[in-house]
Amino acid sequence: MALAFSSADTTLFLNSSPQWKSSLGPGWIGTKLLGKGGFGVAGLFEYHGPASSAPAITQIVVKMSEAQLPLFPDPQVFPKSKIDEGITLRRLAACKSQHIVRIYGGNRLGDRFGEMGEVVRIFLEYCPGGDVGRFLSGYGESPLEPLEEVDVWALFYCMALGVVVMARGTEDLKAEEWDGVEKFGELVHFDLKPDNVFLGAKNRDHVRMPVAKVCLIVLSRWL
Repeated sequence: MALAFSSADTTLFLNSSPQWKSSLGPGWIGTKLLGKGGFGVAGLFEYHGPASSAPAITQIVVKMSEAQLPLFPDPQVFPKSKIDEGITLRRLAACKSQHIVRIYGGNRLGDRFGEMGEVVRIFLEYCPGGDVGRFLSGYGESPLEPLEEVDVWALFYCMALGVVVMARGTEDLKAEEWDGVEKFGELVHFDLKPDNVFLGAKNRDHVRMPVAKVCLIVLSRWL
């Protein structure tokens, strides 16, 4: 369904939030389809309600996938479904890293959508810079002109810290692993590429580059 997501499906998706079992609440409007593919669809939802009732976060990415669809025909090869992404991100949220795309809450279940049948939705942090793949190709909203070597190293640094969090539960190499956070083991990302790294609004460690954040899609596994 996701690969054949039509313009009519897009409109239905962006206008469907009032009917969700786990709704964003009044004032939220779907404004843009951000992407679609074999792992689901993602849209930007923004708060357009009264300023007096505005929440602290006014932009959220909603990712919707078929809930129980296995990723591979043989579950013994990779026994994962779309629900595992929300579970993994929820665990990593406790690490409070700025280099992992943050999830708000956990999996939202209990709804159906067209030919997708039962769906799972997760609410994610919005990264206004888009993914690094589009940024490096010149199709994203690049805040830099031109891109310098120091900026490339800043990207690598952010991605390295994201991987460190997946392995140790903390960005601090001097701290104990998973200190104060429930330990689940080392997390391995099997699809780490520019398209799965996103650019946030700002970077406290580098004045030019926005912070890069690793997106934990379902192709990951705890060891």
